[in-house]
Amino acid sequence: MSTALNVKEGRPINVFVYDIPNATKITELAPSGNYIEVPDIISFSYYESIYDSFVFARLTIFDSAGALQKAFDGCGIRNLCAVEIQFTDPSKGKDYERSKSQFNFAGDKCFYVSRIANQLVQGKKQTYEIELMNRDALCSTHTNIKTCWPPDGNDGTIEYNVPINDVLTKVINSKKDTSNVTSEKTKPVKKVNGNGLKPFDFIAQCCREATSLELSGSGKSANDKNEKGASGYLFWETYDKYNFISITKLLTKPDNISTDHLFKVSIVNDSKTLESEASQRILQYKFNDGENTSDVIQEIISKKRGKSSKFLFDTTRNVYKKIDSSPEPIKDKCEKTLFDDSFNITEYLHHPEYQIEYMDLCDPNQLKSQPTHPALTSLNYSAILEALKTKTSSIRVPGNLSISAGDHIFIEVPTIQGDGSNATQTDNKYTGIYLVVKVSHRLEDIKNIFTDLEITQIKQST
Repeated sequence: MSTALNVKEGRPINVFVYDIPNATKITELAPSGNYIEVPDIISFSYYESIYDSFVFARLTIFDSAGALQKAFDGCGIRNLCAVEIQFTDPSKGKDYERSKSQFNFAGDKCFYVSRIANQLVQGKKQTYEIELMNRDALCSTHTNIKTCWPPDGNDGTIEYNVPINDVLTKVINSKKDTSNVTSEKTKPVKKVNGNGLKPFDFIAQCCREATSLELSGSGKSANDKNEKGASGYLFWETYDKYNFISITKLLTKPDNISTDHLFKVSIVNDSKTLESEASQRILQYKFNDGENTSDVIQEIISKKRGKSSKFLFDTTRNVYKKIDSSPEPIKDKCEKTLFDDSFNITEYLHHPEYQIEYMDLCDPNQLKSQPTHPALTSLNYSAILEALKTKTSSIRVPGNLSISAGDHIFIEVPTIQGDGSNATQTDNKYTGIYLVVKVSHRLEDIKNIFTDLEITQIKQST
């Protein structure tokens, strides 16, 4: 295995392109042979999301001499060419250096060209926009699972953690850490079949059916076979590991938040602000508490009509789901008119997500009416995601590679006050703990590094 990343330092990003590997098996793909260094990188974006099973990236490069077109015996850069990338956090080497200050996508972690999305040619000058995916993602699209857990003839039970871990380590031969796959045990079942599914399709099926052994829905012992619990896990990949965690745990049990994950809305361009402080200031933000949410109590007091409700039509179940965790207001049937529900927004899900459902374990076809988390209604996974997305806020912070999808961060937002006032009081509505649902680490304009986050508030400040 060859790597060039140990010889380049000092720039925010270094990119090296290799020819297509000569591996006989897709699980043995690795960069090898000679490489071409890309001198001019216009932009780079690396993406993680709790909604996506694996990471991906986009790269925009400028080839002023046509070297990439002539490389590799005139074949040039093309699909399946290996790409090694070294991406450096702005804090590296400074007093406030973060716990994760550099991404080295090399060797087993390197990317491969999935598609050349765009190519602009002006004489000898060429610009490429390239979509990248890693080896694990490639393996997942070219492999089928035909085994079962436990093996036939074995009358024991199995947790969903075991087949998922086996798929990652034995089927696609991933080298990433899988400790988070086995950390939160699921309730055991009698049989898990591969059914010829692709690895990540198989894992998604497990996510839909798995129920956490740790998180109880009825308050009884986790060993009670008749206990009702909230089913549904999320599976996603980050830079250095895979994660298999229940949606309830993500929303109710935030991790210990490190100092690298503390941010505040404040003035950045201030001569009195230290560089370490500026690195934790939010550059851009757009907070959203749900386009159709409102305080029912205040509506009753003020006797004002609330905002229109938002309905989700699940074509799989052929039912409407109202995305609202508050109780439906009581309305006198004599006052109800035919048009009261005519102007509600309806969204159609023709390809609903299918990982998470709140099920009654005694009756697998029956949705529970009382979910584990009181802030959620008895929605299936597609509706939960839709509810999360309507409450998603977006922020931009200075480049911070220590943040991954699924992390929890704390944001401090001051109360908006008039000019001349000392805005030291925090806004309890927006200040609090947020779940990172999506993260994009970006290099823009050759040298500027930012981290864009999509976040959902799970706990307000009190």
